[in-house]
Amino acid sequence: MTYDEIAFCVPGSWGKPFQDQLRPLIKEAFPRQDMNQVYFLSESIALAHYTISNELHQLSNWSLVLFLDFGGHSMSFSLFLIERQNSGTLPSFVEVDSGSAAGGSSMWEHHISDLIAGKLKVPDPDGTILLALKKQFCREKVDISQRILDGDRRTKYLYYLMEGSLIGNNNMVFVNLSYEEILVCFNRGLHEPIQLAKKKLRELAQYATSESIGVVVAGGSMRTEHAKAAVFGDSPIPEDRIQHAKRIGWSYMSMCNARGAANSLTNKTTVMQFIENGAAIGVQKRTNSLLGGEWENAAYIALHKAGSEEHELRSHGLKFYSRQHGDLELKIVIDHAYIRRGQPDQARIGSAGRPGAPTTPCGMLKIEHCYDLYHLGPLKAGTITLDVSLRNNYGLDGWTSSGAERDQLYLCVTTSRLHGCMKAPEVQEIDLPLYFDPGQNCIHVDLEAMHEGAWEEQQQRRAAIHPPSNILATMENEEPGQALPTPHVSSEANNDDDSDDMGDMPGNIDIDNEDIDPDYCPTNDPNQDDGVGWWQSRPRRRRFGLDEGDPERERPPSRRRQTSNTNGLGGRVQVNPESLGYQMYNVRNSRHP
Repeated sequence: MTYDEIAFCVPGSWGKPFQDQLRPLIKEAFPRQDMNQVYFLSESIALAHYTISNELHQLSNWSLVLFLDFGGHSMSFSLFLIERQNSGTLPSFVEVDSGSAAGGSSMWEHHISDLIAGKLKVPDPDGTILLALKKQFCREKVDISQRILDGDRRTKYLYYLMEGSLIGNNNMVFVNLSYEEILVCFNRGLHEPIQLAKKKLRELAQYATSESIGVVVAGGSMRTEHAKAAVFGDSPIPEDRIQHAKRIGWSYMSMCNARGAANSLTNKTTVMQFIENGAAIGVQKRTNSLLGGEWENAAYIALHKAGSEEHELRSHGLKFYSRQHGDLELKIVIDHAYIRRGQPDQARIGSAGRPGAPTTPCGMLKIEHCYDLYHLGPLKAGTITLDVSLRNNYGLDGWTSSGAERDQLYLCVTTSRLHGCMKAPEVQEIDLPLYFDPGQNCIHVDLEAMHEGAWEEQQQRRAAIHPPSNILATMENEEPGQALPTPHVSSEANNDDDSDDMGDMPGNIDIDNEDIDPDYCPTNDPNQDDGVGWWQSRPRRRRFGLDEGDPERERPPSRRRQTSNTNGLGGRVQVNPESLGYQMYNVRNSRHP
């Protein structure tokens, strides 16, 4: 027996090393399964797919939704942009941000277990007493959390009834846990998830209007009132825009996440279908790059479907002028629902005459609807002509060739440069292999299928951008304790150290007790990635698809030309406050490497 596709819902911090460990086990369990059809999704992404596909009414009219899943050992988050269509149809949605942090209620229990072990005064060779005391704490954990929230500083006594082998009667083993000790264990077990969740809540509130944002919270670590207060006690998000899975009656969240992972595959489309559903490809530019120029807030349409009822692609040749090497930068962006949304912004048509602008009038894409696909890098001086087309792996027109839905499709980007006394233009062509990411629900460039070093090239290009093309890029590069930047305000001017956020948690106190060893609870291994920012500053590596050596991964020989001077930047959805109230999110082309 074989399955068409298999989706695994895993903790957000389980990157490629963990997945590589799972693949042999999957192959052993399903020996006839095509491993190219095995997918891994984080818990928060699976939660998002389940909610959008099955419980959309719970999201009211929210268009930018943050999903938080607090597991026992890690917390994962995902931010989705949702654009509703006609009633009764699944909305168009795309993931714009995701990540994870190690920690949770299980880690709290782990630290408590270490604390109890250090306090036992009787022999416990087989760990029976320790296990019984830990179970007692876990049973009363919710009540203990409420006491901490109420400021009840009474010592918690755990006891175990044991049989005395010498005198034949029952003896009681007591272990006392002070308020301060329990609180230290809590802070160490959930510090990273709480800090990351609070940061994402601040970002959501700062770059969205109150009419469009919302939060969905799930996971066992949020069962305790102390944990809820630590995350949402000073949250800038209104309470009526926070949906708790337990409060709205969702149970068996593991089943919901598994169903969401399955939904991501049932809703998965091909690259061809994604474009036919109304996506448009554009080119965004930045002039005066050498002097720190900003990216324009609109992109020039390069390729799109001719109309909602037509089966034809329309391509627009674009011309740009670069005064000197490095002065002009271009990147390819995608509006995933351009045709569904309507006509291009007529106010921005015909922008000839501005430095670096196309000399041919064309439609424009509003950048708040776009995400970045590929960065072409700084261009040399001269007049640049850029053409974009869709090709299959045989070098034919991907839209009209037979079997196009099954073919590997490439976005062919051709640039022609003419400068000074050049008798013939300098032509460069690059084929960008495309794939559909079912988790993020959009297409990306498969960098690993390109020339060697393409992924590293993209990573370097992203790191070299200064100033950042969007506000979220600044957030991701901020140092620990640096303030969250606000529009039009210098981040240095608002520097408030986030490292003290735990001090604002309800019940958190400064411990000054010589009897308490601050190192009695083991900290996370510094050599182990805790999942925070696992892929946040990297171009997206392909998680799904064909293995190396598969002939379908090869680029068409007839389309392979010089690519040494091409660079790229993976993308993240960009959102503009002028429309929906967001500030240029940039969905990076990055996942667990």
